[in-house]
Amino acid sequence: FQKQGRYEEAEALYRQTAARWPDNAVTYNGLADTLQKQGKYEEAEALYRQASARWPDNAVARNGLANTLQKQGRWEEAEALYLQTASRWPDNVVAQCGLADTLQKQGRYEESEALYRQTAVRWPNEVVAQNGLADTLQKQGRLEEAEVFYRQIAARWPDNAVPHAGLADTLQKQGRWEEAEVLYRQAAARWPDNAVPHNGLADTLQKQGRWEEAEVLYRQAAARWPDNAVPHAGLADTLQKQGKLEEAEALYRQTAARWPRDRIPRHGLANLLRKRRRFNEVLDLVPVPSSLLSVNDFYDLHLLGMIALDKKEFARAEEIFSSGLQAAKRPKDREIFQNAMGLLKLRERDYEGALRILEDNPRDAGQELKVLRLHAIAGCQQEKGARELAVQLHRTVIALHSGVKKTLQLIETAYGLSSSSGLIQPTEHQLDQIIEEEIEMLLAA
Repeated sequence: FQKQGRYEEAEALYRQTAARWPDNAVTYNGLADTLQKQGKYEEAEALYRQASARWPDNAVARNGLANTLQKQGRWEEAEALYLQTASRWPDNVVAQCGLADTLQKQGRYEESEALYRQTAVRWPNEVVAQNGLADTLQKQGRLEEAEVFYRQIAARWPDNAVPHAGLADTLQKQGRWEEAEVLYRQAAARWPDNAVPHNGLADTLQKQGRWEEAEVLYRQAAARWPDNAVPHAGLADTLQKQGKLEEAEALYRQTAARWPRDRIPRHGLANLLRKRRRFNEVLDLVPVPSSLLSVNDFYDLHLLGMIALDKKEFARAEEIFSSGLQAAKRPKDREIFQNAMGLLKLRERDYEGALRILEDNPRDAGQELKVLRLHAIAGCQQEKGARELAVQLHRTVIALHSGVKKTLQLIETAYGLSSSSGLIQPTEHQLDQIIEEEIEMLLAA
């Protein structure tokens, strides 16, 4: 039942079994795992602690407890427990992989990669370590390496859904929408009870601007897997992109209330409120992060900077973006905050300053940076450079995220790049439209 996502049935049966055979550790661990998969983290944690105390020689309960702590974002506690478990049971691969995953979620990618590589060498037939390594490479932006690795894993373990979904996600991140869509459809057909490829397919359709198709798919996934937060948050995001703001807000609030520790619906709601200029409500939702350990922490900080930008608190925005840039270790995170610094200069109409910041970024940077650079070049009235960069972007237009495409179109229209009669000066209204779309584009990145 649990593996089919039928959590309520699984929970009921586990409870009956635990009542009938109270001395069976497997049943208690299974019940705790089922509670965890429903997002009932406090109940799961309490049950795992009871099981760990009652069966101190059972590694499963300890690993389950560490995983539950990790799911709550309690990284240091999870890391300490995984280290204890790995020390006591050095031949337990679950503890090693759990520790590597916890390091990864804290943004400690080099440590995570090293541990996954060690684990993959020691347990060459353990697919979890192989998938974890590929995922860590992907999260570092090393997409070509991740793709190669996922293809190898999928060939070696053809019946494992994870590498197929991971490969599709990696293709999607490269803007290879058609390939990602095909692979997600194949995975969804082959593993119909696995929510991941269904959600991934809906996300791929959404990023191409195919809102109605994405909405239908997310609604189906939310109905089929009601205890999975991803399709609910994805549906809310898709509704927002279509301008159905009241419906999206209601769904974001429901999802955030049901999964209070999941920051994704909270971020979606915060961005929707930002767009509606309800800044005080956003600040209540997104406090200043006390530490910058995870991707979510960086997103919180990034969003707060965008709100300061919206409110024309430029000094505050620069302070926030600078602190994110200093703290970021991953190249992708650094690029996001450097892009934000460039956007700040664009908002101030300091096009030369924006160009200096954006030119400092690597040439193999993302499409978002190139679109911002186009805005800065056009703002400097460098027609030749602007037209050359616009042509380059159009060569890869099929791979562009729908938000990037929209921003590109606004810039070309506002500056006259879509005609051959020379650059024109945009109106203030057009410039405000471009900035708003650039904020959306960077938040989506």
